[in-house]
Amino acid sequence: MSAEARAGSIGPAVGSRSNGVRRLLGSRISGWRHSLSARFIVLSVATNAARLLVAVAILRLAGDIHAAVAGDMSAGAGRAIHEAVDRILLILLLVVLAHVLADFLAFRLGRDLISRPVARLLAATGASAPDAAGDPGGSRVDALTETLNRFRTTREAADEIARLNEELQDQIRDLDSFTYSVSHDLRAPLRAIDGFAQLLEERPATTTDPESRAYLTTIRQSARHMNGLIEGLLQLSRIGREAVQPEVVEPADMVRAVLEEHGIATDPGVEILVDPLPPCVADPLLLRQVYANLLENARKFSRDRRPARIHIGAEAGLDENGDPRMHYFVRDNGVGFDNRHAPRLFGMFQRLHRADEFEGTGVGLAIVHRIIDRLGGRIWAHGEVGVGATFWFTLPSGAP
Repeated sequence: MSAEARAGSIGPAVGSRSNGVRRLLGSRISGWRHSLSARFIVLSVATNAARLLVAVAILRLAGDIHAAVAGDMSAGAGRAIHEAVDRILLILLLVVLAHVLADFLAFRLGRDLISRPVARLLAATGASAPDAAGDPGGSRVDALTETLNRFRTTREAADEIARLNEELQDQIRDLDSFTYSVSHDLRAPLRAIDGFAQLLEERPATTTDPESRAYLTTIRQSARHMNGLIEGLLQLSRIGREAVQPEVVEPADMVRAVLEEHGIATDPGVEILVDPLPPCVADPLLLRQVYANLLENARKFSRDRRPARIHIGAEAGLDENGDPRMHYFVRDNGVGFDNRHAPRLFGMFQRLHRADEFEGTGVGLAIVHRIIDRLGGRIWAHGEVGVGATFWFTLPSGAP
């Protein structure tokens, strides 16, 4: 057969096979494009590997088609088809690589945008974050959910505590109002009792009867004691209701004024030592009441000593949190007390000594405790029977 005849017979075959190759490759490319666009959202390493294997299979199939066609074509036509197929294969390879790269970038971005912030949040909350290599996101999200649930539970508990505290404050205010009202109403009949007893004492018929005078004396003493209790309750109620007005004060000046006002400074039976006292932040009127009660308490329980000694000072120390805090004190050499009973000293109407030994209502130290608490400090006591007692308290520092 002549060359022209062979060329004429090969031409239709080449055209037919080339069209088949184009249709095959076109359908494959179209399928890959649809697959890429549909699956780009779903990102996982396992599917990437599977897609890569499929791509390799397609490349091999295209190579086989190319070899079969090239064997039956002329050298020039074969090279043209060979180059066309190579370009198509190159495009396919680039598409696959782009898909893999997109998945990889999406994976990294997902880890940066989700996993790392979650890990940082878990670290901030004190929770342990799972290993990123083992589980890049799921376990961390679970841990974060658990932490947030704990936060929610804690917040609900805090809200409940706040509600109960508010109810308690309302009840305390109601109790203070009731105490103030009752105490105020009781003073009028007590004044009447004391006044009529005094009138009876002054009558000539009563003065000649020792037993009657003793009765009247007991009535008047009891009335005065009851009046002292009521006055203490009123003071305690006022301390709880009135606003605190803190400012920087000089305790040393305040102590000297109280000593003069109560006659302690001029008492010949009392030796007084006042150390330098650093400034503090307190309500001046309330702090004055603290020193007045503590100094009167010291004089009362040391009056049988010769001489009675009262020491007022301050020492550097630590508060209950371990922070530096100045400790102010009032010390005496009086009868003291069993230190095991020290916490009872600051309760209402609590007394560690008999009323016939030392007068008092048992309210003074309770008032001191309430004042120090309102000023943001703390008070405690240390005693030793027959040696004396020391009352310590702290206040916010007045140092600049």
